[in-house]
Amino acid sequence: MWKERDSIAGLYPGKKKNIQYYYANKISAFSNGIKSKPQRGEAWKVLADTVLKAMPLPEINLLSYSPSANLFLENYVENELTELFLQAREQGELLIEKKLGLPIDTIKKRAEKYGEIFLSIIYARAILPEKLYERYLANQTLDRTGDLELVKSQVIFDQLIKEFPGSRLRNVCKREIGSLEADLSKSTGNKNIVFIKNPDSIRSLDSLIAPYKGKVVYLDIWGTWCIPCVAEMSRHTKPLKDHFRNATQLVFLYLAMENPGNIEKWKEFVLLHNVTGNHIYKTDKEIEPFWIGLLNTKDVPRAYPAYAIFDRNGKLVTSQAYRPSNGEALYKQIESVLDE
Repeated sequence: MWKERDSIAGLYPGKKKNIQYYYANKISAFSNGIKSKPQRGEAWKVLADTVLKAMPLPEINLLSYSPSANLFLENYVENELTELFLQAREQGELLIEKKLGLPIDTIKKRAEKYGEIFLSIIYARAILPEKLYERYLANQTLDRTGDLELVKSQVIFDQLIKEFPGSRLRNVCKREIGSLEADLSKSTGNKNIVFIKNPDSIRSLDSLIAPYKGKVVYLDIWGTWCIPCVAEMSRHTKPLKDHFRNATQLVFLYLAMENPGNIEKWKEFVLLHNVTGNHIYKTDKEIEPFWIGLLNTKDVPRAYPAYAIFDRNGKLVTSQAYRPSNGEALYKQIESVLDE
């Protein structure tokens, strides 16, 4: 791959750095694809270090027009954060506290609420030059708005304004966040998105399904923290709903397992992705009776996402229904129950 890179760079000397960052990102992506054990000496870590530490950080003018240079900056920060985690494993977690400049309890709470991106934006301040850090914060703000993650984008934008109150990148970030806020406001009035009232009164699978007797129920058990769950919902739910747009006897029911601190994120995800249907969340302890009711055992691992179909009498038809991404196979499975 390096030979190919150098050959192409030789043909376009004016784009040499851009081409080099492009190939560095390709190898970084390959490294992530073969990532297994998070420890030194593993092939993925050696490869990532070799590529990301061999290349200099992009110059600020290149970041203004090169997607490859901007992606390299993101990959560089991620790899450095991984290195910090490995060092903390060897030297103790207080190293993270020292490097990030925050009490370890605060770091844990914010990381739990906002994910690894919180650690990235704080650590990037320590390892990037000022102008690159400004660009990194703006990029991450725009990436999160592009992923419809309003809360995260606002947190990163706040960091951008705190560190760089006069940033020339401020307006474009503010505009994208404003657009996302408008979409959220619009979806909040969607009567087809229902957050179940008095969720604390629903403590079992039977009590969850009971209100929908007389209709077929497609149950989706998921969580905003679950990457496959999010992929299914963001990419494949709309085709599913479009296929059954006239099926008045079909209910889409969503049971999310969430930490109480993530409820704002959960509602935001549902609204911004326009996930029509009935929604309820439970904590990891509260959801256990629902799993027992579904699987009839305590011994089977709880795998997310999970899908189930119930008939018009509220009887479980299958606890292993197809996923939305299965497309036609799922459509036929649901239709067979609707036709009964």
